[in-house]
Amino acid sequence: MTAAAIFAVVWPLGRVPRAAGGGSDLLVYKDQLQEIDRDCTAGLTLGSKVKTTPEHVLRAVVAQLPKGWHVTLLPSHVIMYKNNKRKFPSGRLIGKSPGTR
Repeated sequence: MTAAAIFAVVWPLGRVPRAAGGGSDLLVYKDQLQEIDRDCTAGLTLGSKVKTTPEHVLRAVVAQLPKGWHVTLLPSHVIMYKNNKRKFPSGRLIGKSPGTR
């Protein structure tokens, strides 16, 4: 399930127009998500010494997206969308890109 959630976030990053100067930051976050996925797949647990959690990486990613993007955590996956009128009662908003109301 973790792999599917991470894939759902990482895959669109290649398709989203990057803000000026933000492309290299997104690659770093993509690598972090992939590393977390590898650790989870290998059965390693995220201990208290780990500074980067998937949610932390997702917040950093959404901060790099162009205006209007949202990231929401649903029970089974993470979604990224460009629409501020949608509501997901079973989800939790992770963040909005800068300048988004």
